[in-house]
Amino acid sequence: RGAQYKVTKGDLLVVDRMDLDAYPVGKHLEFERVLLVGSADRTLVGRPNVTGASVTAMVEQHTKDKKLLIFKKKRRKNHKKSQGFRRHLTLLRIKDIIPGKLMSE
Repeated sequence: RGAQYKVTKGDLLVVDRMDLDAYPVGKHLEFERVLLVGSADRTLVGRPNVTGASVTAMVEQHTKDKKLLIFKKKRRKNHKKSQGFRRHLTLLRIKDIIPGKLMSE
């Protein structure tokens, strides 16, 4: 879907719901399209991706967001419409960040 996230080891990442059958709770994922890797003394920007870098995450939970109320009204017509919406979410725990070959030099 084209989303970019800034993460560190141990972060809890909230993303749009992933498929329940393909990504059950407890499954480990590996993201290899890493755009930027940084440390205290060095930053490595990929063109377009950092070679050898990857992020390992684990599916922690599938849940829903808090309810968002949508209220529509037409003035002087006694017309009111109320609707609720809850976005489906997946929580990912970042387990490890592998910086790649160039970062260790």
